[in-house]
Amino acid sequence: MKHFFTLLFFFFLVAVQAQTNKEDAYRVDESGSRTIGKIKISEFLKNPDRVEFYPENGQQVVMTPFNTRSFGTLEDGLLYQSSKIDVDLTSDVEPINKVSPTTIEKQVFLKILIKGEGTLAEYSSDNNTRYYVKTGTSDFKLLNYQEYLTADGSQIGKSRDYQRQIAELLDCNSTDYQKLGGLGYNRKDLLEYVIDYNECTNKSYSIISRKNNLSLLSGRINAGVSSQTLSPSKDYFRQFDGVNETSIHVSGILEVRFDRKRDNWSIISEIAYNSQVEGSSTYQQQFTGNGLEFRDEEVYIESQSIDITIGALKYLYLNEKMSLLLSAQGGISNVSSDSFIEFGDNGEFGAFPLSDLIIYKAGIAAEFKNKISFKIEYFGSSTTKESTVNAEVLKSGLNLKVGYRIF
Repeated sequence: MKHFFTLLFFFFLVAVQAQTNKEDAYRVDESGSRTIGKIKISEFLKNPDRVEFYPENGQQVVMTPFNTRSFGTLEDGLLYQSSKIDVDLTSDVEPINKVSPTTIEKQVFLKILIKGEGTLAEYSSDNNTRYYVKTGTSDFKLLNYQEYLTADGSQIGKSRDYQRQIAELLDCNSTDYQKLGGLGYNRKDLLEYVIDYNECTNKSYSIISRKNNLSLLSGRINAGVSSQTLSPSKDYFRQFDGVNETSIHVSGILEVRFDRKRDNWSIISEIAYNSQVEGSSTYQQQFTGNGLEFRDEEVYIESQSIDITIGALKYLYLNEKMSLLLSAQGGISNVSSDSFIEFGDNGEFGAFPLSDLIIYKAGIAAEFKNKISFKIEYFGSSTTKESTVNAEVLKSGLNLKVGYRIF
């Protein structure tokens, strides 16, 4: 249990760090003056209404679309621009039997995705995510997209008015109607189309995006120490002190990401080797004779194992240099054939081989520059079967390990 509380305390420390973490940024105010400072950000899931800005010299400023023209990060692509746009109020979660969108004019921070002769921006709310386009110095135009119920309410239709708008707004030489017909209402397709338009106009443009070198398949090696507590599974081992030892822990992890986003989920598979742990302790053995009595007896344990687990990993992006990784796994701990538990002095009550265990893990790690990680992991176990010789030995404890992403 003390290991569990140690893990909770580590969670608390990292959460505090995440709350206080800031990135280098800039702000352009209403007068056009540019100020360097810092902002707290973890890639906004929705477009922000207000953002706290911490100037290098001066007091904190709460940025809103009414007092700030634009703001962004210094190292790489994050740019928000204050703009008056038509905000689509309809919901993609609960379609209605109406094809045309319901909009309201509003001053907001638009997320700029590409900037040039043709500029693409994104606005995300609780209801939906919508895209906006403008050319030159014109205003942003909403690209209309609507999911709606058909007349009988049995199917969901999709309005593709945005394809017509794109053809009219981004007209360069000729329109590729085959490409236009396959244009989806998503960031990837629209970015590619606007890039093609900018290249057609022979004018410079810049893609505003966070650096993203995350591959869908990756591998990591870990090395560290394991602090283990070993104890027989039977509850009649009275006052058993447990065997507390430290071993070497080495593992390899194969990771499959669901997508390339920084805040994403992955499936992980891990093979871990735990070097031999050996130690002795005492327990009270029950005897019958002249009444019921208990005697202190020795128990000696030797154990080493290979753990095979599968689980899920959640990335929490903190900044360009650091991410937080939360993991949960389950699987089998394959105990070596020469692992055993010995009861009594010199095994006078018998020595028995150990059985495999069901093992589960929960961990948290800090990863730096998508390469090096430091992880603390709690693990526990349960028996795979009921032993007739009382030889199951459960293990629990903490793994502390350093990881390196090799691909």
